[in-house]
Amino acid sequence: MKRRTFLLAALAVPAVQATEGFAVFPVQPKFHGEGILNRVDRGVGVINISHGPVAFAGWNTMTRDLRLKPKTLGNGLMPGMRVRFRLQAEDGRNYSIVAIEPITPR
Repeated sequence: MKRRTFLLAALAVPAVQATEGFAVFPVQPKFHGEGILNRVDRGVGVINISHGPVAFAGWNTMTRDLRLKPKTLGNGLMPGMRVRFRLQAEDGRNYSIVAIEPITPR
């Protein structure tokens, strides 16, 4: 029984890459959508974005205001930037952006 427990525990641990004595877990944020920033209100922590379809939330292409969580996610963002973002469901109808980054042109 001990052997089975060990094997199950070993399978549950994600792959770890050692870098200079530190364990690095290869976890990348999963982005839910991409769009163009229209407005950034840093004081309130809200952006207005025109985005494509977002399957995670069941949204079609649209323009909407989204709350940033935390508000400081808006630092460095400017209208006109193309960005990708990750959402977190607050309840059945409301979502907040919990990760956002500019998409750099290639």
